[in-house]
Amino acid sequence: MATRKVTANLAFGQPTKFNESMTPTKADVFQHYMCLRQEENVNRTPREALVTLCQKISEDLCRIWNKFSFPTMSFEGICLKVQRLIEMAQCFNKIPVIRRGSEKFKKEKESFDEMFDICSCTCFDSGIDRNSCKCDVKIPVLEWEAFLGQKKRMNQLGAVDKIVSAKKKRTHERKQKLNERVAQQILRTTSNNNIETSFEKTSLESSSSGSQEFVPNEKLALTQNLQNRLCYPKHAATSDRYRVSSRATAAIVNSALQDIFR
Repeated sequence: MATRKVTANLAFGQPTKFNESMTPTKADVFQHYMCLRQEENVNRTPREALVTLCQKISEDLCRIWNKFSFPTMSFEGICLKVQRLIEMAQCFNKIPVIRRGSEKFKKEKESFDEMFDICSCTCFDSGIDRNSCKCDVKIPVLEWEAFLGQKKRMNQLGAVDKIVSAKKKRTHERKQKLNERVAQQILRTTSNNNIETSFEKTSLESSSSGSQEFVPNEKLALTQNLQNRLCYPKHAATSDRYRVSSRATAAIVNSALQDIFR
């Protein structure tokens, strides 16, 4: 009969499975591995290869990390990282009892209490802020604080608050749309300024060359088939007040501009 005294490990304690409310540490990964080996002995099943167990552990790790919405590296990379950790923990477990009171042993044991990081974004370890992140797959902005808490082992995954989560998601989407509108507005203003300067240059060149007929800037814009990218906020507000459709408003503005620049 397997008792707790028999199954206990001197360096890592009792074999236990993952805690679903937190991202596992390095010690948790090795304890989960020992728990799978213990189940094989209890059920008297054939001993599986280390690669097969690493794949099972990687699947459990990915399931937990997906709950936190943290991006992960490739599955093959996770399996390789798990295998290296198990081999390192087995070597660490073979250290004699006489040497386990040294400072080196204590530091190595404390390193196993760190989070087993399988995140595809390595900006936190490199000391880079989330706003300066240049990784292809980034940690979501809404999950950045939760990721920091998991790295420092300060928070746990509780029940999902659907109301608060939906509110934060709407706020984040609203901010993104606002930033996109501001960027488009800046792009439009810069393009309009470039068009005006090009018109002024062409008008000056035509006047200096001694041409008989002077082509105004407005007519030149119409002859080049340029699109109207100007904003008309007062006209839009008036159209909304009298419930004029967007298509009718655009037609009215185009006809008015054609009459002005005729």
